[in-house]
Amino acid sequence: MGEILFRTRLSEDLFAGLAPWLTRIPGRLLHVNILGCGIFAAVSGSSAATAATIGKMSMPELIGRGYDRRMAIGTLAGSGTLGLLIPPSIILIVYGVATEESIARLFVAGVLPGAMLVLLFMGYVVLWALINPTRVPPRPRTARGRNAWPASDASRRWSC
Repeated sequence: MGEILFRTRLSEDLFAGLAPWLTRIPGRLLHVNILGCGIFAAVSGSSAATAATIGKMSMPELIGRGYDRRMAIGTLAGSGTLGLLIPPSIILIVYGVATEESIARLFVAGVLPGAMLVLLFMGYVVLWALINPTRVPPRPRTARGRNAWPASDASRRWSC
């Protein structure tokens, strides 16, 4: 699944779509690693698959846009571990079978801590970006009105 996402150039569309939404948040596109890992962890249930897939998609984009390499890798490494906690975690299934606990109850117990970790990781990025403003690329000029939304290929084809 990760290879399909990478080959379809979804990462370019993801960054182009999220850039207008994240321009006001300190750390801007570094949050894509965290949110992407959280969402992909909820789909795959594996930390290794999450880190590999999101890393393959987001690292070239972040480095190419001028973000700090160490922080980009750090956000990926930290949020890549969310696959251990956010259901359907493979580790929670193994733990539930080994301890004869209800897997459904373990999944329910993993949702709130997983969401809290996503928010804490994002909070750390915000603080880091406020402390180190020179290590984040400058904010692009924001567009107003119709130009604020990225145009799709269809609208570019038919516009005058």
